[in-house]
Amino acid sequence: MTRVFTTAQQKRFEQVQNAHMPDGCRIHRFMGNIQDEDGQPIPHYEIGPVQPCGLRLNYSAERFVDSGEGQKFFNEMRLPNGVPIKKTDLVEVVHRGGAPTPKKIIYEVSGDPRYGITATRVGLKERVP
Repeated sequence: MTRVFTTAQQKRFEQVQNAHMPDGCRIHRFMGNIQDEDGQPIPHYEIGPVQPCGLRLNYSAERFVDSGEGQKFFNEMRLPNGVPIKKTDLVEVVHRGGAPTPKKIIYEVSGDPRYGITATRVGLKERVP
């Protein structure tokens, strides 16, 4: 059975969800590769504005996609609906609970984003430089 929400209900759900995103993140959008002096490809990212987000650390999960392939991620982030993010992007955490992070924290997106009624959820894994 499919549940249908009114526009007013949907808007209220989003307001509540967005109020529970106390962190700030920047999406580093993958724009393709550029070449260094030696002709080696280097990933190029465009850094977006600070977005509200909700970061859940030390969360470990594995889920399976349609192909049967397992995807592991160790942190999870919620973003407001409408914030574009892809599995090729990076996420930089700029503040937690309103306080600036003491050092630069960047995660890789793990797997495809999951779009819900009120928010977009993505798995995150530690970035290996």
